[in-house]
Amino acid sequence: MDSADNPFLRTFGEGWGIDYEEPAEDQPTTVRGLIRMLERRAQGLAEAEAVSLALEQVAQEVRTARDASTADLEKAQVLDPRLRSAAEDTIEAYSALLEVLEWAASPEGGQPAEAAEELTTIADALTERLEIVRSWERRGELVCPRCGWRAEQGTELDCAHCGSHTVIPDPNPPDFPRVRLGGRYLAIYRACEAAATGRGPLSLLDQALESLEGELRRAKALIARAGEGLEPTEAALQDSLDAMERMRSFLDTRALSELNQGWLRLSEAALELRRLQASVET
Repeated sequence: MDSADNPFLRTFGEGWGIDYEEPAEDQPTTVRGLIRMLERRAQGLAEAEAVSLALEQVAQEVRTARDASTADLEKAQVLDPRLRSAAEDTIEAYSALLEVLEWAASPEGGQPAEAAEELTTIADALTERLEIVRSWERRGELVCPRCGWRAEQGTELDCAHCGSHTVIPDPNPPDFPRVRLGGRYLAIYRACEAAATGRGPLSLLDQALESLEGELRRAKALIARAGEGLEPTEAALQDSLDAMERMRSFLDTRALSELNQGWLRLSEAALELRRLQASVET
């Protein structure tokens, strides 16, 4: 969970492969990989058919990114003017990149070396504009997850632009495991989403955590009285309680890293509890 869960911010934050990672030479799935293939084509080291296919694939990726970004920008009725300007510049760069890709794929397109040079220039410009948007989430300052407004004094807990709450974005959100958790766990997850995106009040998170915490504490007390043999279950319950305490600290610090790490630990503890229950039943 991150302020990038805002569909608008998420689209731009991903960048659609406009980066400097080096993909396999026979899999030019990013603009940089395509540039490498064009350079190899200019040297006679890549087949024309493979280059044509790569141009078509990358153009589709960029087209999808541009259209999704445009749609998300239109949906973002409330958005910090500075962030809106950066987003509009990014969409223009996507369009410019798409024009070069379509030109390179057409019969009138230039030589591979010329196409690679044109793509490099546009990709560099797009990367710079994407970096402006990404920087809104990496500066460790209070930001509105709903509209992108940045706290002018650095201490405002409520957004002066749209009225939502502010958070400190997580610069390195973890990869969450795909889990199916119902009941009170689902309520916590939805409350986390609302907190991370500004779509709901923070009180929902506190209420959801309190509900599950009460249930787990009662279970832990029963297991403690049951005697030996249930230590792993008791430990998993304690892990759950510690995880929720970390998630609750987000309400004070507003740091999404606390919320993310707490949910990660809580979901892992829930899976362990499920595993232990299954082992007993079998």
